[in-house]
Amino acid sequence: MLIARLAALLRENEALRRAVDTGEEHFRALSESINDAVLICDLDATVRHASAGALRTYRYTQDELLGRPLNEIIHPEDLPRVQQVFTEFLDEPSGDVGPQDALRVSCRLRAADGTWLPTESTISRYKGSDGAPSRLLVTTRDLSERAALQRQVAHLTFHDGLTGLPNRSYFEERTREVLSRQASGGKAAVVFVDLDGFTAVNDSDGHAAGDQVLAQAARRLRANVQADDTVARWGGDEFAVLVQLPPDDRETRATVELAGRLLRVLSVDPYQVGNKHIVLTASVGIAFAADAEQPNGGGSDAGRRSAAAPPN
Repeated sequence: MLIARLAALLRENEALRRAVDTGEEHFRALSESINDAVLICDLDATVRHASAGALRTYRYTQDELLGRPLNEIIHPEDLPRVQQVFTEFLDEPSGDVGPQDALRVSCRLRAADGTWLPTESTISRYKGSDGAPSRLLVTTRDLSERAALQRQVAHLTFHDGLTGLPNRSYFEERTREVLSRQASGGKAAVVFVDLDGFTAVNDSDGHAAGDQVLAQAARRLRANVQADDTVARWGGDEFAVLVQLPPDDRETRATVELAGRLLRVLSVDPYQVGNKHIVLTASVGIAFAADAEQPNGGGSDAGRRSAAAPPN
């Protein structure tokens, strides 16, 4: 009787083993049929299988991924959040049906070349022969192209297509940000610049020539300000420069000198348009933001100065 029971137990174990192997092969075959990166992991997120899509996306070899914990390739800034939601997901009863049957999480993963790729992953539990969760199926989608498109859209929204400078919307938002920090003692000034006689260039030489002049003027402005100053195309032939002044600077001389320098770089040298040299003058105005401790609360029109470059 004992021998018969032992034989029956061995047959049952063999049947269970084949069932487990069949289930594992099923998930492996499924992972290879999906274009996304698919990983099969233990419950502690150790990789046990990586699909061809995963190896292709992240440029790892099988040996580099198998047996490796996923937390080693998650960005350190994202890891605490991912670990928290992952722990909560595993603590949910496996028999429950609801939003936690599959976990969706976004994070940055390190590719084999060291670059961080934005990803969105769906993590699902699947059961072993005893009905308890034994593996995790992780399906990951690389969002690099979508992130690049979002950055491009954001750039086009806040930058001028002709000159590549920030546009008026960006400049106004940046100015509000800088002025909001005035309570800590910082000060700011804005230098407004426009090209005199620019309309005549469009009328006599065409808009293409005018576009070249504007692009050259933008480059000259950008090359003659500090790295933390903001140069923007205000509109038409007008530009604006946001200058951040140090908290202990009680003088306006530096900003006035900057305005004079910008006048010179826009007026002294002619603009090259094909074989033609176009000479223009420029005008400038300066607005100083009031100190936060002044009674008027720090308006942006506390002081104004203007000048015009002499005709060449």
